[in-house]
Amino acid sequence: MEVKVTVVVIDRGSPQVKLTKCLESVAKQTLVDKEILLISPKTELDAAVDMHLVQPATVSFSQLLRLVAKYAQGEFISILEAENFYLDEQALAKNLADLATNKADLGVAPLVVLDQGTFYFKTNPTNVHKLVTTNNIIPYMRLFEAFRYVQGSLFSRELLVDVLAEQAVKTEQQLLYYLVHACQKAVLLPETLCCFALTEDHQLPVFKWEEDYQYSNAQSFVQAIKQSDYHEEILDRIQLTIGVDDGLILHLEALVHSLDKNTDTPIDLYIIYASLTAESISRVKFINDKLEAVTLILRPIPKESRQFIENINMDKARLPIGTYFRIIVPEVLTDLERVIYLDTDMVVNASLTPLWQTPLEGNFIGACEDSLVFYHRRVNAESVLFGKQGERYFNAGMMLMDLKLMRQYSTSFYSAQLALDTADYAPLPPIS
Repeated sequence: MEVKVTVVVIDRGSPQVKLTKCLESVAKQTLVDKEILLISPKTELDAAVDMHLVQPATVSFSQLLRLVAKYAQGEFISILEAENFYLDEQALAKNLADLATNKADLGVAPLVVLDQGTFYFKTNPTNVHKLVTTNNIIPYMRLFEAFRYVQGSLFSRELLVDVLAEQAVKTEQQLLYYLVHACQKAVLLPETLCCFALTEDHQLPVFKWEEDYQYSNAQSFVQAIKQSDYHEEILDRIQLTIGVDDGLILHLEALVHSLDKNTDTPIDLYIIYASLTAESISRVKFINDKLEAVTLILRPIPKESRQFIENINMDKARLPIGTYFRIIVPEVLTDLERVIYLDTDMVVNASLTPLWQTPLEGNFIGACEDSLVFYHRRVNAESVLFGKQGERYFNAGMMLMDLKLMRQYSTSFYSAQLALDTADYAPLPPIS
């Protein structure tokens, strides 16, 4: 049995010729079981198209959505502005079939723009998993125009009703954000749905950061921790960790000797690794014999922990898979509650005691701003990917980590999933 789709055409006073073109493009869709719901102040229409007409006065987008939820009869909904139109007669049917195949209740299609008689096909994500998730929706909204409004989307009516029951939706960007967070599964659709007809008065929306937008669930976790009675315990003996492979063993000596020279207290340095040659292991033991205050402890990564990161797509990454070892530190060093993570290319020139004793106050990690933050601040620019929120971007080469909290909230799992979801647009690992 074919699923019914309601195509909602929103007319805010568009010229009749554009509205007619839009309605006719919907009517030509090969999908048999569909209805057209036109929300328009017009009383007379020059279009021989079977439709249901709702005639409100000028209302907000939030009120428009409630009209959609009230009058739409289809199991799935697609929204169009009257200025825009469907480009391909089979697009709706193909995308609906793709949703069914993927058992998804939300899909986002590629975008085509018509500008002064020329069609421009906008770049869309090349996500190998085809998934749109709570991890990648905000970066997608920043980088790809198709994610800044909802007209390239196809979603279930039930999903819309659920969102409207929980959220005060004011814009199309907000609607897509909430749909992604509320849906069972969202995917990238294969076929372009609508063509955006660009004019001086009808421009593609720019990304706008809303107060309730979040890149991940980390902030909500930290808020819950700070409202609890959690207290961290800081031992006297400093615990450090690094992640290595055979290539990085060559850089180990400078780091550990700088530690040994500058520390004022004993240090345990845990060296985590997936695999090392006998020669590399012998080299670590040789270095350890020459140290006074630092003790090197080799800790292989269990297979179960490696599986967190082995599926991450590294095709576009500039760094090796070992970079992601820091994600699984809590699962490897299960006997530790706190640790300082360092990259192997660092040199320590002062005691780490003040850093080690810094209270994290319920936060998972303590870190420093990345140098790019200073650069953007100096030239009065914003991060392309993070905007003003780029001020929070940190360098993951040195972190103070509360491993007890990280295990409690399964941050290794969430961080690995974030890396999986964002590998197509983040050439550097999104550890933060």
